[in-house]
Amino acid sequence: LFILQTYLTNAISAIETQSDVVGVVSYRKYLTTTALGNLAIVREGSFGRIYSNKGFHYEMRFKLENTASASDWRGLFGFRTTSVPTNINPTDDSQPFLGIGADSGDTNLFFISKLFSGTIVKVDTGFPKSTTNELHLEIKRLNGTNTNELTLKNLSTGDTVTTVFDNGGITTITNYVSNNTSAQAIGFSIQSIRLNLSE
Repeated sequence: LFILQTYLTNAISAIETQSDVVGVVSYRKYLTTTALGNLAIVREGSFGRIYSNKGFHYEMRFKLENTASASDWRGLFGFRTTSVPTNINPTDDSQPFLGIGADSGDTNLFFISKLFSGTIVKVDTGFPKSTTNELHLEIKRLNGTNTNELTLKNLSTGDTVTTVFDNGGITTITNYVSNNTSAQAIGFSIQSIRLNLSE
């Protein structure tokens, strides 16, 4: 029997950011100031946790903000083993993770997975690192497995891409972007976020 229960909805904390709540309660916007220069990093983490071999269904609707002039931005939207990282490329992260993101040299968004063993897999979504696209990320896993199905839909164009990663080392909701070496304001907005966990 596979039972999903709503574990959390929009339980978000902002660290080192400016935050605006606009319209509905589920909306969050995180944006740095240009004065921070290349130290700018926007990151948020939630208490929502997933354990190995547990089923879940995660959905997040989000949009990149103010990144057009910082083409070398880098970041990740998804899950990580612990709290959010520092200003690094996702593929340089020492912790296992799973989600959608990009390194500073990438022009598109990628599905990215890193295992405890250090193995990293990247799958190009074909969607550019653009502030014009609103995105819907869905990650789901059946109970008793570590096989995760990831789907990214570009709500602006209607295009959808899906991939599958085997990764049981993810636990904590983690979203972050940093501007690498560009002294530009960057950030992201989250329209909604939802996590259902199996018993």
